Amino acid sequence: MTHNPNTSIEQQANLDYLLDAVAEVQCLLEKHKLPQGGQPSYIPVGLIERSTSINPAAPLETLCHTFNLTAFERKILLLCVGMALIPSFGAVCAHALGDSRLAFPTLQLALSVFADSHVSALLPEAPLQRWQLLHGAPGPEPTLAALHLDRSILYFLLGEPWEWRKLKYICVDPRRQILGLSQPMPAFT
Repeated sequence: MTHNPNTSIEQQANLDYLLDAVAEVQCLLEKHKLPQGGQPSYIPVGLIERSTSINPAAPLETLCHTFNLTAFERKILLLCVGMALIPSFGAVCAHALGDSRLAFPTLQLALSVFADSHVSALLPEAPLQRWQLLHGAPGPEPTLAALHLDRSILYFLLGEPWEWRKLKYICVDPRRQILGLSQPMPAFT
């Protein structure tokens, strides 16, 4: 993705931050199939330095904090962001699994590549499923289902104006201030 002259400095910094986070995940995918000691094609800039220059907090970190995502769930989310934003990302996924038919993020991919993996991340009560941040394609093998990021979440991560009604009602009070929300939360049944 290239710089858009109509993008503010803050929006560009957020996009750079998001793409660096995706690049870290891409490095893990590439390293998964490399011979021991091999280097991935791209090594991202340190994210800690960049995150301090983003004000308010980067939407990625706001989302992870708001939904209490684990590091593993964050990586699954970033797999889906990569698939949505980077045309060649599907090929990286397929290569990491060694199966050209699986050119998309899957739970099997995440479980096999990420050292901090846990199957509980896609349980119905886990944040990714509970709040429908991701969607899985139906199929007989849940671990091989293509995972897709909810479109409104992608827009939020990109810093684009998008009304996602769920987001207004799921945040607890301290976190509601981060998102600029003022309406009370409804009761869930």
